[in-house]
Amino acid sequence: MNMLLCREELDGAKVVRVENLENPYKKQTNFDNRFKLSLNKLYAWSLSNYDRVVMLDADNLFLKSTDELFQCGSFCAVFINPCIFHTGLFVLQPSMEVFRDMIRELEVKRDNPDGADQGFLVSYFSDLLNQPLFRPPNNRSTVLIGHFRLPLGYQMDATYYYLKLRWNVPCGPNSVITFPGAVWLKPWYWWSWPVLPLGISWHHQRCYTISYSAEMPWVLIQAMFYLGIILVTRLTRSSMSKLCHRRSDKNLTAFKMVALLLILSAYIIPSFIIPQTIHPLMGWSLYLTGSFAFSSIPINAFLLPVLHVLTPWLGILGTLLVMAFPSYPDDLKLRWNVPCGPNSVITFPGAVWLKPWYWWSWPVLPLGLSWHHQRRYTISYSAEMPWVLIQAMFYLGIILVTRLTRSSMSKLCHRRSDKNLTAFKMVALLLILSAYIIPSFIIPQTIHPLMGWSLYLTGSFALSSIPINAFLLPVLHVLTPWLGILGTLLVMAFPSYPDGVVRALSVFGYAFCCAPFLWVSFVKITSHLQILIDKEVLFPRLGESGSSSSLSKLY
Repeated sequence: MNMLLCREELDGAKVVRVENLENPYKKQTNFDNRFKLSLNKLYAWSLSNYDRVVMLDADNLFLKSTDELFQCGSFCAVFINPCIFHTGLFVLQPSMEVFRDMIRELEVKRDNPDGADQGFLVSYFSDLLNQPLFRPPNNRSTVLIGHFRLPLGYQMDATYYYLKLRWNVPCGPNSVITFPGAVWLKPWYWWSWPVLPLGISWHHQRCYTISYSAEMPWVLIQAMFYLGIILVTRLTRSSMSKLCHRRSDKNLTAFKMVALLLILSAYIIPSFIIPQTIHPLMGWSLYLTGSFAFSSIPINAFLLPVLHVLTPWLGILGTLLVMAFPSYPDDLKLRWNVPCGPNSVITFPGAVWLKPWYWWSWPVLPLGLSWHHQRRYTISYSAEMPWVLIQAMFYLGIILVTRLTRSSMSKLCHRRSDKNLTAFKMVALLLILSAYIIPSFIIPQTIHPLMGWSLYLTGSFALSSIPINAFLLPVLHVLTPWLGILGTLLVMAFPSYPDGVVRALSVFGYAFCCAPFLWVSFVKITSHLQILIDKEVLFPRLGESGSSSSLSKLY
């Protein structure tokens, strides 16, 4: 801490120590303990040696100079929410009289919705929404009097960027970006990028201010430690494997558990020992190096296949590359946060293929269900229902017919020559793939999402029954994508996510966990097809007698 203070003083900063203000709202039911000291911001009004003070949170990213803010009035703040101004940046005129009045208001527990500085100041300056917009005077020596609303460009909520993955604030100064939202995704944490792409810009500015001198020694120590692990495990591979293999039969389960726990630990331990506020590129590089190093222990000790142990490592690397891709067209928000005003009309700008009337737009866009709820009581779905019923009956018919004709279908498919072995596999795989594609094209596009997804799941299940019964494929493996899609819908439709970022990460985490199951299912299906091909007992050639029918039944 002393080193940091010295660095700030060398940079020309003056450090003012204050006594922590007692937070009288800490017993509120909705109080977040991380805000218990946020009322210390009120001390800014006691800095009476200054004419104007610009109060800043650490999660501000400056795009250009904002010296004109010192020309603003006695209190100025930005409404990043239509009705509540944000206290991540505000301008004030110090006044001991105002400061003492604020302390008195704290003592009587003035109304404070969130128990933090923002709730208190919004309550204290409750008329700010009705004040004029700040426009910097042409004369740089002119200082305005009164309260003003600052243009949005002085506190551009990072979520405005994530909506389109580009800025869409055509007016205003576009000077400062702020990062409200999940604490564990603040831009100074190395893992926040590339989940939130703007974090890298925040660190870019840090490189040229306080730098990373405090974290670098620990980073270098870890890097050398990981490289040492890789070298030692490689050189002692033979000894480690011999040591691990000296075990009795009764310890087989423990033997397996140790190996699996070592693999799991390899991907968990590095994330806890990397300095939290290091640059994301260094953080992720160190994480990948660490997980690779720790993975080398079970690989060499248990003589495990390298590719299989490192599959999660490759998956994480691929995920980082996909998320860091710079040219995505847009991203999505989750819910409303407009506590004042009429809240009368919702509009749906954005991607045409995600308009609310399309059945597939929900649960990607949760509000689509509300749009369809109103449609039910207006034009209804009478135009689509006949086609929906026809499809439903058709799919149920497919399920019934394929089940009843299972034996005949399998015999028909197995009459093939050796030169068609590849085609045999391809037909089976294409039928499975088609089962998940065809229904999405023939379902009425503007049907209610619940009916649309129900019809899609029924259709994909029905069409999947064709390759299942024709090629005698394992049901669970063919239906793994079906179960994955159903799970995705449930995860996306879960109604209690705190914000869109958590929802997106939950969907991503679910998809990441499902990927290995999809791969295993694909391998099992192809292996099963190969077994069927290799078993001549099951595939009597044309013109040959079925002398091995009893063996076929046994198989």
